[in-house]
Amino acid sequence: MTGRSDGGVTTVDLGDLSAWLTARRWYGSKDRPLAAAVVDRVVPVAGGPEGKPVSLVVVRASYQVGPADRWLLVLGPGGPADLTVGRIDGIPVVDIADHPVLVLTLLHAMREGRSLDIGGGLQIEASGSAALSQALAVAADGDRRPAVRAMGVEQSNTSLVVTPPGAGAAPMSVKVIRRLEVGPNPDIELTGALTAAGQSGVPALVGTLTGPDAEALVVASAFVPDAEDAWRLAVDEAAGRAETGTAAGMAALGTLTAEVHEQLAAMLGTFAGDGETVGVADRLRTQAEQTIEVLAGQVAGAEAGAVIRGLVDRAVGELPDDGPVLQRVHGDFHLGQVLRGPAGNWWILDFEGEPARSIAERRQPSHPAKDVAGLLRSLDYARGAAVIEGANPSTAAAWADRARTAFLSGYGPNRLGSWLAVYELEKLLYEVRYEAANRPDWLPIPLAALGIHADPLIDRPDA
Repeated sequence: MTGRSDGGVTTVDLGDLSAWLTARRWYGSKDRPLAAAVVDRVVPVAGGPEGKPVSLVVVRASYQVGPADRWLLVLGPGGPADLTVGRIDGIPVVDIADHPVLVLTLLHAMREGRSLDIGGGLQIEASGSAALSQALAVAADGDRRPAVRAMGVEQSNTSLVVTPPGAGAAPMSVKVIRRLEVGPNPDIELTGALTAAGQSGVPALVGTLTGPDAEALVVASAFVPDAEDAWRLAVDEAAGRAETGTAAGMAALGTLTAEVHEQLAAMLGTFAGDGETVGVADRLRTQAEQTIEVLAGQVAGAEAGAVIRGLVDRAVGELPDDGPVLQRVHGDFHLGQVLRGPAGNWWILDFEGEPARSIAERRQPSHPAKDVAGLLRSLDYARGAAVIEGANPSTAAAWADRARTAFLSGYGPNRLGSWLAVYELEKLLYEVRYEAANRPDWLPIPLAALGIHADPLIDRPDA
């Protein structure tokens, strides 16, 4: 339960953390009845506030049904007294989300490349880039402390922005990975490869803390200041509320996406997809039947079966006999993963892949068409969201067509062949099942793209 780099003994008084854990926004297992949440391991990191260490605390959560999982807390002294989680070595401690300055201790460990002994011959590995060293050196000059703030609302992780003092100091984004998973984190792998390749459209990786099983604990990367959310820009322009240049700018995003794919292939290799044609055909047919079953008895159910099966047969029938070349891809690419910088340039973020999938699944090579399909579907969702917010359906549809055409022209309209239709259809079938289960009011958006008429308000005028 304990680990000390100095060989000392840690006294931990945190008790059963079940109530505290389930109240966190980032806790992602709220749908599983929790049996207990107890401390599995404590790893002090020297150099915390008031000379007291910051502790990386791994909590093992066991459930009434199913396997246990592990969650990361970063606890240290200071912060509001009413948010105290417990005591370590007799000192009241709070979580990093409530006292963000604790992150500075972790950044210094990264800069120093300090390995942390956790017992049993195991270590936490720290690594940091020259950019991290430079930023923290600026911060140390004159003993000035960087500004630290939380980034938006906590979701599955805790993200912070660290801005070193001094003119020209580059801010950093620091992500504390809350749910620990064994295996190399795709975001570290892919962002690291793109950083090494010199890709300027992806925030550079500057530091990491990883566990003995390669699980990501803390990830630091460059932060894009004064950036705008591509999703919000798209919806506003699709609704006719503002001319943001988003549709026209999709050409540049398409070009950037193609560059990222080329660099990932060059840095991480390509793989022969010998079984992909048969595999994707079987996968599509299975998903088609699942989707038809979901729609049975609904307004669109009567016509859904024939339409969906026809689309699958057509898409599969146009696939080449030879398998494609596969590679590592973003894996969860949509407008929410894109920012526009002050100069109008695009940034692509969060290469973790689909959060519902395991690390092993997210690290599997795929076809670049998967990413392109995700972005194109996101453009259509921006159209649908604009209409839901009161936009003219014809105006929104025309915007979506312009944006789609621009993105494909920038990416290279003939690079993906018949694979784009297959991956776009697979994404559509997933969207239907997701919306039917979670957001029925949004279900007409993917149904309209399939050519199934469910709601004249949200349907595309040309559907």
